[in-house]
Amino acid sequence: MLFLIEAAAGFGKTCTAYEIVRLLIDNAGYLPLFSELSRNRKAPIFRYVLLDEIDRKFPTLSSRLVQNEMVNGRIVTILDGFDELLRKADDTDEFDKHEPMLETIGQFLTGNAKIVLTTRRTVLFEGDAFHTWAANNADNFELVRIKIGEPSISDWLSEERLNAINATAINIKGGLSNPVLLSYLRCIPREKFDAVVQSPQDLVEKYFSFLLEREQTRQDLKMSVGTQKSILAMIAGDMISQGYTSEQRDYIVDLVQRSCLQELEASLALYPAAERPDREFLANKIASHALLDRSSKEESKIGFINEFVLGYFVSTNILRHPDWLNDDIRFLEPAVTSYGPRSNDEKAMLLDRIRNSLEFTSVSYRIDFTAKLSGGVDFLLSSDEAEGLDLANVSLGTLPISDFQFNDCTFRNCQFLLSTMANVTFLNCKFYGSNTAVGISDGKIYLLGESGDTVFLRDAIQSNVAEPEQLEDYSQLTERHVLEKFWPIGREKLMHKHRPISGICTASGEYKPNEMFEAVVRLKKAGLLLQPNHASFVELNFERLPEIRQILGRQ
Repeated sequence: MLFLIEAAAGFGKTCTAYEIVRLLIDNAGYLPLFSELSRNRKAPIFRYVLLDEIDRKFPTLSSRLVQNEMVNGRIVTILDGFDELLRKADDTDEFDKHEPMLETIGQFLTGNAKIVLTTRRTVLFEGDAFHTWAANNADNFELVRIKIGEPSISDWLSEERLNAINATAINIKGGLSNPVLLSYLRCIPREKFDAVVQSPQDLVEKYFSFLLEREQTRQDLKMSVGTQKSILAMIAGDMISQGYTSEQRDYIVDLVQRSCLQELEASLALYPAAERPDREFLANKIASHALLDRSSKEESKIGFINEFVLGYFVSTNILRHPDWLNDDIRFLEPAVTSYGPRSNDEKAMLLDRIRNSLEFTSVSYRIDFTAKLSGGVDFLLSSDEAEGLDLANVSLGTLPISDFQFNDCTFRNCQFLLSTMANVTFLNCKFYGSNTAVGISDGKIYLLGESGDTVFLRDAIQSNVAEPEQLEDYSQLTERHVLEKFWPIGREKLMHKHRPISGICTASGEYKPNEMFEAVVRLKKAGLLLQPNHASFVELNFERLPEIRQILGRQ
């Protein structure tokens, strides 16, 4: 079995991986092979990375023995941060560039093997090519996808503290949905909590000041909060420019000495002459900073302790450079996440600085980041599709949306401006809370396989979705068109066992998305199509292949 655990920055992928390791250790029948795949500046070959982890974690056993026990299921492999290895020098998400990594994993996915990958949402795992690869290997392993959503604030904070925050201007629904800030608000002493509540606009800065002041005591570090921030921002800037998220400790120490000479000298001057250390000693204290991860598994590696902290210092670099340009999601997503609790003006400033960068990301990321920073989507959406979005308190339709498809998206308390929407499809989407629809749609809007409360939208678009009753022959034509997605005209052999419903229902020629979706439903009821382990896909029922060949007119 191959498990994909997906989550946004700072939502607990690594914590989940560690918890899985703990549960395995508590069970005498299993051993974990755990690896944090924080990418170095040097792009590693994944197969060698995995084999090296086997040799390091089991130094007294032969590699072949360990691999055999992986196949037998006694050693469960957990690879944390798989997306770190996906970004190549050519900056592409094309599947064929990354398929060798998955093929390497596939070689171990036989017998009773269990492999867990944690990753942020990436185009690689959303594309049809990935699912085709998984389908081609379906006889060897089963794919299970798990998504970690945003934390429930009421699970983190006491009722007393929750009520105190509700009485302030803090954006508790959107801004605080991050485990880092919630743990801070949960654990700080009462007097510090009261101070935060009195000036909620300074929540993030108070959080970092709290940590940096504590660092002065913890390490006897005579360095101001401002100087600590400056040095840590420099390290983040080097990560951005050199394309890494963790590096060797010696590299970080040397970087601080080379790039922060003035800051180090100013701090050294604060020490009594008899106790004054040298620059290298001070640089080593920075490398041991509480905000930098000193991994117990790999002491030589240094990286920011979590994505929220990384995003804070990445955003500092972004705001320093008016012409900042970088489309690396590993830095953009944490920066956006760290600005959740900020004021609207601060969010607008960050959005303005990253707009040019967003032009080079997928439309799903562009919508997600823009909505989180502005509460809306202020650019045209046309002839494209977005997948896996979780949008809350967002206005859709401020600018026209046409020939666009939302797949497996969740909408909470959103406003839909229908007058600017035409030929928009919502496939397998979820609608929760107090969503509203305003105006009359400019063209067809299709709700296919939805869940939750959709009455608000169905009532608003009812006059636009009514279709004349189709003849039986027409229904047969749409069903045939669906089956041709698996076995295209002109192909001697069957091309696909699995197909994404989103791809099948994309408007094409004379067939509308709702007609295609209804044809899929009819074929599933007839037993010609089956639902595999993912609700967004359908697969051919090979036991009914003679009937399928007859419908398609194949000999």
